[in-house]
This record gives sequence, structure tokens and C-alpha cells, in this order.
Amino acid sequence: MYIGITGWVSDPRRGRHLHDIVHLIPQDRIMIETDAPFLTPFNIPSPPQQHQQQHSEQQQQHTQQQPKRRRNEAAYLPYVLQSVAECYGLPEEDVAQLTTN
Repeated sequence: MYIGITGWVSDPRRGRHLHDIVHLIPQDRIMIETDAPFLTPFNIPSPPQQHQQQHSEQQQQHTQQQPKRRRNEAAYLPYVLQSVAECYGLPEEDVAQLTTN
């Protein structure tokens, strides 16, 4: 049996409990997945602003809302990997190897 972890782990509010227990999953039983088109990782950086003269409040609001407007896809797996690596306290490369073999 394997346990799949999605972008939910990167949600600082709703995924905090998951983030706190991922390290308990045996490393030979963990998978990372997207759950596309839902559960877009929250740690995806916002794209560069097109208009440099926007108000900082609008920029902050845009940054906070960005993941909710994106459709999740396989290209976002590295962000799930980043969160899982953080949970284990391991380099991303090590966790990538664990979830590949």
C-alpha cells in the first residue's frame, strides 16, 4: 500500500495537520500526486506583475488568490515535492528519488 500526498500539504491553513504528520509515512510508501485539476499547491509563486504601478494591497490580494484561480496540472508536482521534502527534513532530490523508485 502507498499513500499519495497532493498539493493539499502546502496549504498553510487547511493542510497544516497533514504537513505535520507526513514525516510519519514510511519513506518507501509515499507518492506525490497532483489530484488535477483540483488542490493546486499553495506554494506556487505568483507570475511577475504586468503592471508595475499596482497598489501593494492589490498585489498582496492577487498573490493570495493566485493558486485558487489556477487549474492544477502535472507540471506542478515539483511544488508538492517541495512541501513533502520540507515535511521529512530532506533535500528535494532525495524525496524525488524516494518517490520514483
